[in-house]
This record gives sequence, C-alpha cells and structure tokens, in this order.
Amino acid sequence: MRNFILILLLGFFSLACTDDLREAAKSSNSISARIDSVAWNSASGYSQRSLNEDGPLTIIGTGDGYTIEIVLGDIHEPGEYDMGTSRTGKIKSGNYTYSTLDVQNAGKIVVSSLSDNRIVGSFYFDAQWLSANNRIQVSEGKFDMLYY
Repeated sequence: MRNFILILLLGFFSLACTDDLREAAKSSNSISARIDSVAWNSASGYSQRSLNEDGPLTIIGTGDGYTIEIVLGDIHEPGEYDMGTSRTGKIKSGNYTYSTLDVQNAGKIVVSSLSDNRIVGSFYFDAQWLSANNRIQVSEGKFDMLYY
C-alpha cells in the first residue's frame, strides 16, 4: 500500500512539473513589435547560440509576411546595448531584406533578463534596403526566448 501511494505521489509531481515546463514554453519564444507603426506578432520564433559560448545569440521571429532577426554579439549580462557591428537587426519583407548595418544610431537592445537558456528584453531599430530612402522602422519590440 505504501508503495502504491508513493507511486501516485511521484506521478502527480511529475505531471505538475511537466505543466510548469509547458507554461514556461508558452510564454517564451515570442517576438512582437510595431513595424512602421503597425502591430506585429511572430507566429513562430526561435533562437540559437553559436557553438562558441562567447559567440552571438540570434533571435528570429516570423509571421504575417515579415521575419525579424536580431543578432546579439558581445552580450554577457542584462543591460542596454546600441546596435552596431556585433549587434544587428534585420527585417525581411517579401524578397527584400532591410538591415541596420549601414544605419548610424540604428537602435537599441535592452536585455532585462539573461540566463543559461533564456533571454528577455526589448528593442527598436531603423533598417534600410540599399539606401536611406528605403527604410523600415521597428519599434516597441519585445522578445522572450529560450535557447540551447
């Protein structure tokens, strides 16, 4: 009888832990922003760290005809970071990819939480395709991503 109760308790606790993990996954792996002042939410999102632990962390969200990609290089703790050569933003719309690489003062990334497998923060940036006359503004961006 004692073994039966022990098995029931172990089963209950394992189910409770699984539910907690599912809830964490639901709240993670999301990106949202305003693209040229229009609200946008990713239908799917993922992130990956390069094989080198000090390498960049890439965050990608896709949905409603857009893909937003943020590359976070040289970030080891929460804080506010300028977009630059090691931290970039891209937005793809159709066959066009707009990038922050050639834009001065392109934007900022704020990392509010960073752990071994999760990053949470916000961002904004201006990206261009070919010239300053072809720009997209990404504002009020937020991300909550698990990575491995």
